[in-house]
Amino acid sequence: MLKVFVTNLGKYNEGNLCGEWIELPIEEKDLNEVFDKIKICHENEDGEKVNYYDSVGNPYEEIFFSSFETDIDGLEIPEHISIEDLNEMAEEIDNLDEEEQDILSGLLKEGGYSYEDAISVIDNQQYNVYYDCFNMSDVAEQVVEQCGYLDEMPEHLRNYFDYEAYGRDLEIEGNFVYLGEGAYIEIY
Repeated sequence: MLKVFVTNLGKYNEGNLCGEWIELPIEEKDLNEVFDKIKICHENEDGEKVNYYDSVGNPYEEIFFSSFETDIDGLEIPEHISIEDLNEMAEEIDNLDEEEQDILSGLLKEGGYSYEDAISVIDNQQYNVYYDCFNMSDVAEQVVEQCGYLDEMPEHLRNYFDYEAYGRDLEIEGNFVYLGEGAYIEIY
C-alpha cells in the first residue's frame, strides 16, 4: 500500500494547504478528479487542457508530496519524482507477492539498497531466502545441508563441523541481509 498527500505547490506558496490523499496506483481519470479538486492544470480523458490560475493569471501546474504512508519499511519517496513515476512504482509494489514485499522492505531498510536496486534483485531473482534462521550459524547449517557438503563425510565426523565459523565466513564473503522474524536473504 502506498498513499501520498498530493499538494498544489502554487496554493501552498500562497499559504493555502490544498491537497488530497490518494492511494496508488491510481487510474488517470481518478487522478484527474483529484487535480480538479486541488486545482492543478491537466489534460482530461478527451485530451483537452483543463486550466486553473492564481489571482494574477499564473497557472497552477506543480504538485508535491507533502506526506506519504506505506507498508514497505524503508521506502522513501524521492523529492522530485513525478506522479507518473510514483504511480509506476506503486504498480510494481502491488505486483509483488507478500514474500517479495518482505524482501523489498529488508533490502531497503536493513540492506541499504536503493529502490531500483532492490527491485532489480527481486525481478531477476538474484536471491535465496533462508527461513528459521536467527543467526549466521543457522544459515550455515542450511547451506551445508542444501549443498550436501557433508554428504561424503562419515557420520561420526559430521558433528565436528563448525557451523559458527562457516557462518562467519559466509557473512564475510557473501551478501546477507536479516529480514527479521527468522529469515535471512542472500543476494547473488
